[in-house]
Amino acid sequence: MVGRIGVNPLDFPGRSQIIPETVVGFVGSIAVLVLVFGLCAFVGCRLAARANGPNTSSAMKVFTHLAISTVPIGLGFHAAHYFTTILISGQYTIAALTDLMASGADFRGFGQTRAFVGFLRDFDVVRQIWMVQATVIVLSHVIAVLMVHAATRKLFATERQARWAEVPLSLFMVAYTVFDLWLLAAARGA
Repeated sequence: MVGRIGVNPLDFPGRSQIIPETVVGFVGSIAVLVLVFGLCAFVGCRLAARANGPNTSSAMKVFTHLAISTVPIGLGFHAAHYFTTILISGQYTIAALTDLMASGADFRGFGQTRAFVGFLRDFDVVRQIWMVQATVIVLSHVIAVLMVHAATRKLFATERQARWAEVPLSLFMVAYTVFDLWLLAAARGA
């Protein structure tokens, strides 16, 4: 990816050298996510309008009421992507709790505690970690779909309208799940 911004990945200058590009990518990805979500809400309202019965919800009302359904996705995404960091940093936290003032005392009887990261060399352990991460991502997306399902039942006059309105958002959630799993499985550098 750094090749696209004119940086040789074999001679990476460091993250501080590509701050503008990183900010543009970050803001751009959020804008694309909001636009696609809004488009799905708009298309869902159009599909609901074609169903039998009067359409009681505007695309903006649907967008604002369903935006909260992205919160479990964000929480699941962060929990999954920082899971190994938590496994390693948690060991440092336990070590710090045994000697809160860093005076060399061993108040909780843990002894000299060192963080162990050797588990990341075992393929089976890494596979289990990935399965936990994938499960967290999938469950967070399922929760988001259930939230969309519940909200559309309240926003539309008939059951049929609600079902049609949630079709584009459900497809969006499936695509977003696949994208999140791809990000999780993609090799990272730097």
